[in-house]
Amino acid sequence: MVVGPWSLVISPWSRPVVRTPLQPCWPLCCLPKNLNKNLMKKYVFVLFVALALACKSTGVDKKEEGIRYMQSVILNDVPKATLTFFEIEDSRCPEGVQCIWGGRAAVDLLFSGVTTEGGIKEHVKMCLGTCDASVGSDTLEKKFAGENYRLILTAVNPSPHIDSVRKKENYSILLKIEKTK
Repeated sequence: MVVGPWSLVISPWSRPVVRTPLQPCWPLCCLPKNLNKNLMKKYVFVLFVALALACKSTGVDKKEEGIRYMQSVILNDVPKATLTFFEIEDSRCPEGVQCIWGGRAAVDLLFSGVTTEGGIKEHVKMCLGTCDASVGSDTLEKKFAGENYRLILTAVNPSPHIDSVRKKENYSILLKIEKTK
């Protein structure tokens, strides 16, 4: 109830108090002054934590050393999505050899995820070297499990050597993964 410049404040913690417009409003007026500062600090802290958690990162579970053969990286937690280095076809010309064709390194990547519709899996191909449409390219824009991704294949390691035995287990790829809008 407001009467002129005066107001009547009824607090559940105390008796009715008459306050002027210049005094702080309820419920902070009923708390000790040092508690007001502490309470405000807590509100500010909670606000910053909430803002930090609300911000979406464009990064993904990055592997600076590369993704090894049959290893998975997490793309997204909700909905859950992972990417697995699933298969490799390496026909690149070995170092120290003169070849007619430079060859290519084609990789098969498996997107796996769980959405409200259930589990989903999808294979995509990417390639370095002399590539055609059937084996993909080094850059791929992909929508999967409600998120958009840009994948850039930058390297397939190890490079072939004339005297080395090529085992799939020894391969790794350097793949730049970005979430896009």
